[in-house]
Amino acid sequence: MIRLFFTAILLIVATIKSVAQDSPQVTASGTYFEKSESTADYKGWSNSNGTNETRASYKQYNGTTYVLIKSPKDVKLSLKCIAEVKKGSLEVLLEEDASSPGLLYAFNKTGSAEKYISLKAGIQYKIKFKGQNTQGSYKCSWSTL
Repeated sequence: MIRLFFTAILLIVATIKSVAQDSPQVTASGTYFEKSESTADYKGWSNSNGTNETRASYKQYNGTTYVLIKSPKDVKLSLKCIAEVKKGSLEVLLEEDASSPGLLYAFNKTGSAEKYISLKAGIQYKIKFKGQNTQGSYKCSWSTL
C-alpha cells in the first residue's frame, strides 16, 4: 500500500514537471525610458512591474517607455491594457525590431482593451507606451493562451 502511494506521488510530480516544461515562461524586464526624445517629460512618474504585468501613473507624460518580453518557445499571449487618460493620449505598441512597431491600442480617454499577440521563440519584443502630453495611468498584463 505504501509503495502504491509513493508511486502515485512520483507520477504526480513527473506530470507536474512535464506540464511546466511544456508551458513557455515569458520573461519580462523594464521599465526603460527612450533617451532619444528631446521633449521627453515624466513629471510625477511612478511605476512597478511584475512577472506578467507593468503599470505606471504620472502627472505629465510626454515620451516613450517600454518593457522587454521574451519567450523560449513560440507562444500566443492575451495582452490586456487598462488606461486612465485625463488629458492627452497614450499609445501602446508592440515592436519586434525598430523597423516594425505595430500599434496595439490608442487611448485618448479612459478605457480598456485586449488583444491576442504571437511571440516567436527567442525574439526579444518591446511593449512600448508612448505618452503625448498625457496625465493618468496604465496597467498592461499578459498571459499565455
